[in-house]
Amino acid sequence: VEELLRPGKLRAHLLHPILKEHGMQLSVIQEFKNNGIPIVLPNGRTLEPADFMEPPTQRKFVILSDTNDAQFALPHSHGADLVVHEATNACLNADRKRGVTEEEVEGFCRQHGHSTPQMAGRFASQVGAKRLPPTPFRP
Repeated sequence: VEELLRPGKLRAHLLHPILKEHGMQLSVIQEFKNNGIPIVLPNGRTLEPADFMEPPTQRKFVILSDTNDAQFALPHSHGADLVVHEATNACLNADRKRGVTEEEVEGFCRQHGHSTPQMAGRFASQVGAKRLPPTPFRP
């Protein structure tokens, strides 16, 4: 899921001193920011909104449930801000004490259409995700 572009934030800390220096009310910022109307200073200089705005932003979210192979989602997931990837089973210390390996747990997960935290982590790393919260997706 990708958001539509969101306008960047106003860098008011750059604009306020200029307006104060020219004796202008800060209320002119509303039209400047919301409607893109330039501010003309008393000396004739024009302040353009683009010069005082941060770049626009757009977030990408990837949600994968009951996934034993997320490769199909790779082309759509690069640069994701958040990947929510099911990770139902994990190799625990109790498993290791019984001689169960991470590879065996991963194989079991794949057979049942699920993932481990390691599988989710590898996917998130492949796509350069910024965040990967632990998510079991238990009903």
